[in-house]
Amino acid sequence: MPDRSDKEAPHALPQTGSVLQMPAWHATPTRSTWLFLEALQHGAWNGEGFWAKVEDGDFTYLGGIHTHSGEYEIVLKRFAHRRGLFGRLRALMHGTQARKQTEGARLVWDLGVRTSTPLLLFRGGEEGRRYDWLAMLKLPGKDLLHHLADDDLSVREQHDVARRVGRLIRLLHEQGVTNRDSKLSNLIRTPEGEIGVVDTVGVQERASDPIRMLRDMMYEATGTKLLPRRAILYRCLSEAVDNPKSAWRELRQLHQRGGDRTPKINPIV
Repeated sequence: MPDRSDKEAPHALPQTGSVLQMPAWHATPTRSTWLFLEALQHGAWNGEGFWAKVEDGDFTYLGGIHTHSGEYEIVLKRFAHRRGLFGRLRALMHGTQARKQTEGARLVWDLGVRTSTPLLLFRGGEEGRRYDWLAMLKLPGKDLLHHLADDDLSVREQHDVARRVGRLIRLLHEQGVTNRDSKLSNLIRTPEGEIGVVDTVGVQERASDPIRMLRDMMYEATGTKLLPRRAILYRCLSEAVDNPKSAWRELRQLHQRGGDRTPKINPIV
């Protein structure tokens, strides 16, 4: 199993396995499932990617891959099947992580929110264990936590981002969709200035709480010591909820409660 400092790309996908059905996607013919499967089974990486996550059999790798129709920037995720009867029953009842990711991506896509486009969902065995591999077309841009770390947005751009994030939270809430993992490292500012959502495992159709989504953003920012300025936070609140003063008080109370908020895996590398 690699670690995040490794330079080598992932091993090629197994030659035997099954391609699983995914929600319908408006993909161009050049994004053919079989095109990407062939490239991944041949390990046709360009050698310039990086490991975003490596944990307990799961990984996330971002890199370029060569196909017969050109080169694409993709995200490849591997999800280990949980061992034992309980793990198999849980997957049958609630779905695998890979399927949750594709369904969450479909939900935000249908709302007009940009996300990483799923291309291929493949199931097979490797190293004596069952896995799902999910390949997605990478959403161009940079996540908001890295923007904070690099301090590379002007004040005007920061306020624009805050407004867009607040509107996104309001949209999800009004459409009955929640994001249980709405941290800043999962929000992407695209080259056009839009805000997209990635890592959509936690996106579900259920009653949502905008305060909870805002709290999750603050938790990661606090744990990495990258909390935005108060004016920026309040700008976001003003777009997300009808009573920003009350929401601000509630968020402050949540923020003042104890507990170590340092992320298990540091997203800033």
